[in-house]
Amino acid sequence: MVDGMENLQDDLKRAQKTIDRAEARFWTACDALPERAERLAPQTEVAHLEELIRPLEVSRCAR
Repeated sequence: MVDGMENLQDDLKRAQKTIDRAEARFWTACDALPERAERLAPQTEVAHLEELIRPLEVSRCAR
């Protein structure tokens, strides 16, 4: 019975460490969001423009 309790405590400690690491990664990612948004905005704009241009190119080639 004691071994089972020790195993459960070890499992709980490992789980808590995993949770702590995940929480740290989460907050790091949240802190990086504004920077990523600034980097991705131009790429998103380019992709949007490409979507607008592509149908025009297709219709021009079809003529």
